[in-house]
Amino acid sequence: MPLEDGWREILPNFLTKADFEVLSDRLGFVVHEEVAQLRADLASVESCMSVAEVETKALQTDLEHTNTAVTGQEVDMAYLTTWIDDLDNRGRRLNLRVCGVTEGGPSENIPDTLRQIFTQ
Repeated sequence: MPLEDGWREILPNFLTKADFEVLSDRLGFVVHEEVAQLRADLASVESCMSVAEVETKALQTDLEHTNTAVTGQEVDMAYLTTWIDDLDNRGRRLNLRVCGVTEGGPSENIPDTLRQIFTQ
């Protein structure tokens, strides 16, 4: 029976129940180690996320304070701009403008220049 002879040569190469148990134990150990590593990585990521969330909240608070300060400065800037414009306008109203005399005109004899202008 040639078929039985062929099986006798092949059967010793097949895995036995003990071989499967050893492989299962090894696979279980590897899977256990991988899961433990994943849990450690997850804990590390959670720790980093907690720190990032705290820093983000602090930055948001700082940003709110900065926005409040900038808004206050914008109001102050608008007030100062209005004040400067008002002072500039007042300065123009208080200046005496004499038609016919250019700015930087004859300043050596101001009384004589004024007499000439008013007598004309």
